[in-house]
Amino acid sequence: MDITTGRPATLAPNGMVTCPHALASQAGVEVLRAGGSAVDAAIATSAVLSVIYPHMVGIGGDAFWLIHEAASGEVRFLNGGGRAAASASIDYFSSRGLKEIPFRGILPASLTTPGSVDSWCEAHASYGRLPLSRNLQSAIAYARAGFPVTARLAGWIARTADELKAEPDAAAIFLKNGVPVAGSLIRNPGLANTLETIGREGRHGFYEGDVADALASYVAQRGGFFTAADLQAQRAEWGVPLVGQYHDLTLYQTPAPTQGFAVIEMLNLVEPYDLHKTGFLGPDHVHLLVQAKQIAYHDRDRHIADPKFSEVPMDRLISKGYANERRALIDPARALPWDKVPSYGSLSGDTV
Repeated sequence: MDITTGRPATLAPNGMVTCPHALASQAGVEVLRAGGSAVDAAIATSAVLSVIYPHMVGIGGDAFWLIHEAASGEVRFLNGGGRAAASASIDYFSSRGLKEIPFRGILPASLTTPGSVDSWCEAHASYGRLPLSRNLQSAIAYARAGFPVTARLAGWIARTADELKAEPDAAAIFLKNGVPVAGSLIRNPGLANTLETIGREGRHGFYEGDVADALASYVAQRGGFFTAADLQAQRAEWGVPLVGQYHDLTLYQTPAPTQGFAVIEMLNLVEPYDLHKTGFLGPDHVHLLVQAKQIAYHDRDRHIADPKFSEVPMDRLISKGYANERRALIDPARALPWDKVPSYGSLSGDTV
């Protein structure tokens, strides 16, 4: 197949790191060159993204891992999703006339506890070769000395300037000299201090101690949800990944509470169609993929939840038999009517 991305494919004999920002990928590669493991590199990359890609990801978010052990061939799932704050309830929102959780602000930000940092520490404890502080070195440097603003980040800051102005702490970082232009520097010394503490003290440096106290105090002052006790209770958990089969390809995905099953369901739906005969990104190819996604996302919206609190029929959702049932909705000649698989929620979110 011809490669038409506009630039040549990247090839590497010993290791590769890929993510949405070249500087973050570079940080991961530097860790590999220093003798780090793939997990060390992933932590370094994730940490740098939390600094220089703040419109999509941060250390207040979640992380879900699939880790392949080369020696044993085993694939492990690590759930770094944040648990809901003990004080959170649907009644809180409904009693205030809200029909859905706001997209931005202290309420959604504190509804669940940050999960990614503990997942860094848990993965590092099992697979790290370098000190955690070394893995966070590049992120700390970019936060302290400043990082160059991309055109995309500048655009996001411009679009959300009014919301940022309403939050003095955020405005002091991202609007210090007005909306930044591409190529200018943003510094975040407070985040540098937090990352240094994590590198020095591990999970204790974030979920307990001064950082946790500051987080809990800020949330309490602003009317949010999570407390110091919620932060202390946050733990990443090891689990078993989902396994699917597409022709001769074995596919691993993250289970609930993530939407990973949808990828396996999509492939099950299109497996009988011989996609290689439809022409890559030709009309029939795209038509089948879009309808498979439409059906799988409808199942996601109907079923996905935290399996600790809700029954999620995961084995059925990724089964070939279920795909055979749902495939009856696909018409090779016509688009699937939206009223047959209605969509819910918003398309305004995004992530790394």
